[in-house]
Amino acid sequence: MLRTLCNFDPHLTEGFLVKERRELENRRETLLYDVTAWNLPMAFGLEAYWAGSVSEVQLGTEPPRAASAPAPKLSEKSGYGYLIDFADSGAYSALVRLFENGCHPRIAVKPLKTEGREYQPGTVLLRAHENPDGLWGVLRRIESDFGVGVHEVDSALVEDGPDLGSRKFELLTAPRVAIASQWPVYSTSFGSVWYLLDNELRLRSSPINVQSIGGIDLRKYNVLILPDSGDLGPVVDKKAVEKLKKWVESGGTLIALGSSAAFVAGKDRELSSVRLKRDVLDRLAEYDEAVEREKSARRIDIDPAKIWGTEKAEKKKVESKDEKDEVKKPDVEKLKRSDEWQRILSPAGAFLAGVIDPEHWLGYGLGEKLPVMFRGSRAFMSKHPVKTAVRLADADELRLSGLLWPEARQRLAQTAYATAESVGRGQIILFATDPTYRMWMPGAQRLFLNAVLLGPGMGTSQPLPW
Repeated sequence: MLRTLCNFDPHLTEGFLVKERRELENRRETLLYDVTAWNLPMAFGLEAYWAGSVSEVQLGTEPPRAASAPAPKLSEKSGYGYLIDFADSGAYSALVRLFENGCHPRIAVKPLKTEGREYQPGTVLLRAHENPDGLWGVLRRIESDFGVGVHEVDSALVEDGPDLGSRKFELLTAPRVAIASQWPVYSTSFGSVWYLLDNELRLRSSPINVQSIGGIDLRKYNVLILPDSGDLGPVVDKKAVEKLKKWVESGGTLIALGSSAAFVAGKDRELSSVRLKRDVLDRLAEYDEAVEREKSARRIDIDPAKIWGTEKAEKKKVESKDEKDEVKKPDVEKLKRSDEWQRILSPAGAFLAGVIDPEHWLGYGLGEKLPVMFRGSRAFMSKHPVKTAVRLADADELRLSGLLWPEARQRLAQTAYATAESVGRGQIILFATDPTYRMWMPGAQRLFLNAVLLGPGMGTSQPLPW
């Protein structure tokens, strides 16, 4: 049982792989019932190692006792304000409590160091002069209830990074959340989203009937979540889409998961600039170039000799007319046939490597890479001005655990997993799969919670009355 629960990469037998491949290549149903990856460290987004051997355990020794919850450390009022480290997932519950008490938290967008302690982007700042007089008592209860570290700071001046009084701390807006429900929204996806927000975070949310979304007054909400679903087309007509777009443009945050994200990205709906790969096969070179631009932006390499002209520039290769024509005119029909075939071999549930944009707020608190559970054939393509907060890794680094056929590996490599884009005063956030799936992936859930709790302040302007 222990090996089953903790094994990093369980492999299906060769005999089963042959049977599964035969079914798929003959365009029949998969033999798989469930996901093919089960990995607790990856589900939690934790760094873990598999030991080839362990030293002998001395019998008769007492097992280590579980560590008790840390005692509150906030012993005195601050001269300037307070900082909460965002690395601890308890920060989400802390934010909900702060919103309930009429507080005004801000989020650091740059790393900083103050009073000998280092903080990463996402750190929560509460300036004493911006918050209610009872802030100190609220923070003491938060520290006791959720075990998060709250640190008082007596000056806005820091040792490194932006000063606490600068504009590098974005003011958050309390989320007012609606969750689409009823057919064709999957009850399991709605359930996991609702449970995470309502039961785990104690964040109020309102289920609304997606079939009546065109007639619902959305102005009372600033966050609307579309859980994973079947085809939304029959119930969200053109009029409803126009209403959604107007709501977003007025300052709303629309979050769509899985198939609902594919609906929002539909090329005929004019909601999002993100596209499904099958719809842009004639423009793949543009998206490949965008990926390379993203990579270059993360690994800046300066050559002073080239900048100041002390080194002769290399001669550029002159493309022949035939080469240019080949680039401009891809064989779209062949690409369509290939894409259709690769979709047949899509993963039924594998952990893939997601590369996080360290400067985008959707990835705050998550580091540089995150295992994400991927199921289905949706491959999303994104480029500037869309912000790709999480992009799937290159083909040779993509699979982490579970069955991923080579054809699917090539098709999904470098596609978008989580995107955010501005639309008027609001924004649209898309997830290629449901990050709340079955409530057993706390790592990916943090992406979703960032979208819900940080989104109304980080990616939008205040909604205006209609």
